[in-house]
Amino acid sequence: MRVNAFRLTVFALCLLFALAAAAQEPAAVVDDRWQNGVTEAWWFNSHRYTPEQAAAARAVWERIGDAGGDAWAGDYIINMDTRAHYLRWSPKGLVSFNVNTCTANVDSLDYAETVSESPGEVVVDSATHPRTYVKVKWGERRYLVDQHAVGAFCDYVAGLGEYNAPNNSGEVEFLMHGEDGAKPTAPLPTVPPEYQEHVRKPINARVVRVGKAYVEVNPEDEWYDDLVTPIRVSAGSDRGLRRGMKLHALDSDDYDERVELTRVGRDYALGIVVRAVRKRPGVKMGEWDDGNDEPGTPVAVGWRLTTSLHKRLLHREELMRDAEEAEQK
Repeated sequence: MRVNAFRLTVFALCLLFALAAAAQEPAAVVDDRWQNGVTEAWWFNSHRYTPEQAAAARAVWERIGDAGGDAWAGDYIINMDTRAHYLRWSPKGLVSFNVNTCTANVDSLDYAETVSESPGEVVVDSATHPRTYVKVKWGERRYLVDQHAVGAFCDYVAGLGEYNAPNNSGEVEFLMHGEDGAKPTAPLPTVPPEYQEHVRKPINARVVRVGKAYVEVNPEDEWYDDLVTPIRVSAGSDRGLRRGMKLHALDSDDYDERVELTRVGRDYALGIVVRAVRKRPGVKMGEWDDGNDEPGTPVAVGWRLTTSLHKRLLHREELMRDAEEAEQK
């Protein structure tokens, strides 16, 4: 098993943020840590708001409290690795906090005493940040999506546009209802009629030919090289595929295995599957390592490929169930 460098980087960033915060004089400490009722207690220490504004935002948060039976009201969350965005709203008002999760500090905040609601939208009457959220359902999950970002959300679900770009960070900034994280998704999102034009269908294809795998030396990795398997795909530019796009492999035993397209014709595409292979098989990296590569499902003709995030999530759930059943046996 390989060390997860990304998680180590996140941990290092959190540590640096915490040390930097400890070394600075507080700019505007309201009082001790606030027990917000949804997560760990927060500090209020930022030049972006005054102590009075922080107190007012907290009062709105507590006043909203119970959603009052409104199916769309309540707490919404964007949870990133080093920060999180919390939004609570009801017809009684709205408040949002941007929180540095490494230091449990509220970096910025916003609140509004007036919120108007329609079947498809939530309109926030804020002096500093007026905006309109669109009510979007993805399966049984509820989202509040900024009206200017509905197209981006639809691309996110379909795995297209910026969410299939080579430089995509993978970070997703859409507010999801805090109760819906484990609820099932659907192939397409449901949006109000006036936003229907933004909905896009994902691209599906299959592997129709598998070439001979070869090893490509990775000079930046001390332990692993790249095992590259060339393939041919059953779809091309006529289905919307472009060079550089990535398709999720639904028949792999790796949830995150993808095909990167290197050439695209009208009705076909060529691509590669890249896996890690040890430079020195049998050599252990530590006490926790047995020195062997974990065998993976061979790349095969007939493999299902897709850009669909819904199908990718179903694939992950299937792998998790298989792992649990194997452990029980």
